[in-house]
Amino acid sequence: MSDDVRRESRRFELRRLSVVGFLSVGLWLGVAERAPAHEEPPGCTGAGTGVLTIVAPTGDVQHGDTVCYQIIYGNMLGFAPCNLFDFDADLDLPGPTPGHPSGVVPLLRGASIDRFDQVFCPGDPRCVT
Repeated sequence: MSDDVRRESRRFELRRLSVVGFLSVGLWLGVAERAPAHEEPPGCTGAGTGVLTIVAPTGDVQHGDTVCYQIIYGNMLGFAPCNLFDFDADLDLPGPTPGHPSGVVPLLRGASIDRFDQVFCPGDPRCVT
């Protein structure tokens, strides 16, 4: 086989591979069906989570005072929030400074929060603590 024939054969092979490659990518990007995220309920538009932290007492506290936190998780923001599944939430404490607790307190683990629902921690059975 002459060098000219081999070169022409390689060019043809490269062109064929290029065309197949471009077609494959085109099908993958444009024609292939994409899997949508699970929507519950159908037509919802995303998570509508909001968090409100209530600390009591308000104002200055003295050494030895008890500070209470109530955390409210709501799934109410937006026009059509989706239900939340397997939702985790933590409270990061303000320490470590002298007299302040430090660390992370788990509040929700694997919780489900329906649209337009609220979870009050502590108090709701979905709360860990």
